Amino acid sequence: MLILVAGAFVFFSFLAKTDRRNGEGPNGNKDISVFYDAGLPESAVIVQDVAERLEEAGYEVQSHSFDPVEISRFVMSHPDALFITREPAKCNLYEMESYRYLLVKVIVEKKASGTGSVTGDEFDDILLDRGTRSVSRKGTRVISYQDLTLEQRPLPVDGVLPSISNIRNGSYSKAFRAHLQVRKEGLFYSGAGDELLYDFGGWLDRSFTIIAGGDVMLARGTGKYMKRHGYSYPFLDIAREIDKHDISVANLESPLSSGGKKFFPFKGIYFRAAPGAIEGLTFSGFDVITLANNHAFDWGVGAISETMDLLRKKGIQYTGVGRSREEALTPAVVYAGRTSVAFLSYNEIYPLSVDEPRARMITLSIDDESIEEEIGEIKRKYDLLVVLVHSGIEYTKHPEEEKIKRMRKLVDLGADVVLGTHPHVIQDIEIYRGGLIVYSLGNLIFDQNWSEDTSLGLLLEISFIEDHPVYYDPKVVHIKNAQARIITNDDAESVLSSLYSERRRYAYAKR
Repeated sequence: MLILVAGAFVFFSFLAKTDRRNGEGPNGNKDISVFYDAGLPESAVIVQDVAERLEEAGYEVQSHSFDPVEISRFVMSHPDALFITREPAKCNLYEMESYRYLLVKVIVEKKASGTGSVTGDEFDDILLDRGTRSVSRKGTRVISYQDLTLEQRPLPVDGVLPSISNIRNGSYSKAFRAHLQVRKEGLFYSGAGDELLYDFGGWLDRSFTIIAGGDVMLARGTGKYMKRHGYSYPFLDIAREIDKHDISVANLESPLSSGGKKFFPFKGIYFRAAPGAIEGLTFSGFDVITLANNHAFDWGVGAISETMDLLRKKGIQYTGVGRSREEALTPAVVYAGRTSVAFLSYNEIYPLSVDEPRARMITLSIDDESIEEEIGEIKRKYDLLVVLVHSGIEYTKHPEEEKIKRMRKLVDLGADVVLGTHPHVIQDIEIYRGGLIVYSLGNLIFDQNWSEDTSLGLLLEISFIEDHPVYYDPKVVHIKNAQARIITNDDAESVLSSLYSERRRYAYAKR
């Protein structure tokens, strides 16, 4: 009996000491023990990251290795400890809560050029020499994915970029995964502690990607290829890439209709694709189509109305045209989790409207005096605003000064992303006051095979964590015989390098 009493006294005395150790420290901080599975790959990186983030939250951390098979014993002696394991370990004495841990490290350049890469070994050297925080080394620094901003361009590691899709599918090698386990009803299970642990890996659940393409024209030469090979033919190669992303958008440069009449007799070029061409858009999985462009009204109100009906029936949202400015201003809205993304589109190229005896249809113009109030109201309603603008001079590789001012103004008014179409060639990319501007995405599907420049376009990937844009990656598309293919050869590298050098030029232009 005495032995039992003595044993109980020693046991509870130990727990009391543990409670004091995990209670308030001399500086008002909480002491916390972190136990990690020594067999966990990259355990040093993970433990250091966890410790630093706990210390930022006000804890003093002591870390120890342990065998997950014996987790019950460790939880008994350290009921408020945090355990890091490869897989959730079962505790026989207490009910445990497991949180997914994800640390994604990226390497960025101080002066982003859009070029360059590192091997996995080179990345590890920087990571091990300099730690897991943002420390400079030879013009580069390693940071966590959540700390990325659009101004920082991550480099590929072993040729793989840290896109959300590459992180999710495991192809990006510098994503470190584990499980964080705590005792239910313990120190971390409720209140701020619980939120802290969720955020160690929950940020990926709040992330999403948008992919944007330029001008899609399904008439004329493209229509001939579709008649021969099927409506999905132009998109066969790029559909796989589009499908990877949560939201996709492009500009439809040709009405889809079997009727209507040429409304502008002296316009010269008229586009009208077969109604069945809608199958190509659905095959590609487009979520949003913008209609504000200079070919929307080529065949009058009837043709564009049929186009709108077809898109609606297929579940594809559209924006940019309407029977009134209010209708044209209605954004296409897509929800990515709890984040609402609104799409607007404007047209600055004649004709801006079509008037028939009993019908009228208009596109939006940036020149309207009410634009500031309208964009402000939409931005207040939704978390993110993406604006597409059909403007500029055709076949010019760089935007004119007036176009730069007008597209920057949209960012000033609240747009998070501004995407240009119409020039039929790729134009510069700029980060302006935290917003992303692509002055022209170029062609995505077109039959302008008379030059190399008009045969190129961009598929632009943008990654967000909730309403915070953190990453973008333009992929070069080459169009041959009206079919688009993503290219990664030297020609693509040359195009991208030019875009980034010009981006620096425009970043410091007069505002």
